[in-house]
Amino acid sequence: MVVKMVKSSKKSEKSEQNKEKEEYVNLNFIGNLKNMFIKPSVFFNKIQNERFDVSLKLFMAFYMAYVLVSVIINLSQEQISIYQGIANLIFSSLVALVSVTLLAYVSFLIGKLFRSKKGFFNSFKPVAYTLILWVIYSFINLLFFYLVPFDNSMFQALQVSQDASVIKEAYISFLKQPGAIINTIILIISLIHIIIFNSKGIEKLQEISKGKSFAVVIISWFVFLLIIVLLMLLMIMSSLS
Repeated sequence: MVVKMVKSSKKSEKSEQNKEKEEYVNLNFIGNLKNMFIKPSVFFNKIQNERFDVSLKLFMAFYMAYVLVSVIINLSQEQISIYQGIANLIFSSLVALVSVTLLAYVSFLIGKLFRSKKGFFNSFKPVAYTLILWVIYSFINLLFFYLVPFDNSMFQALQVSQDASVIKEAYISFLKQPGAIINTIILIISLIHIIIFNSKGIEKLQEISKGKSFAVVIISWFVFLLIIVLLMLLMIMSSLS
């Protein structure tokens, strides 16, 4: 009887400890999420000694959640089939994994040109958390798109004509819509925030100056996007041949 009571008390103590731990993790995550937006310096100080796989898992979770929501919306509107949705989820997971690794390597190599002091994973973590930030802004944009919808079909005319008056008219028509204005504002804010956040991460974790970290971020993103464009062109050319 005594042994059973001891065992049950140990189990209850263990469950309470696990519950407290879970609550702490949840609170810690919410606090870190707030710091990502308000105090990036504090955020990167806190995750400085964090294992790189934590940031990778969080990025994959956020990104796949965004893709899943997009797939569900498209399925509900009958724009894609269930098989296309599943294929989209699988393909998106592979693209996300390759993208975060590629951008991190580019950032690490560019950082070495500016005499960064730490290893690869100190470039990986800022990149992964920056991409998490990008996913959060994508969620916000998606939400506002359905709350305040807008039309962008006027840009299809630019595929036929590159006349200055046609381009001007397309942009004027686009920006007359409240939803388009909100979308543009969110896009501008997100770009500025992402650059500042990524720069702060490289500055803190690679121990270089603000100017150097800013240069690393701008060059890294330019090289990364250039690689993506070149890969897309190669795929188009191979499909046409």
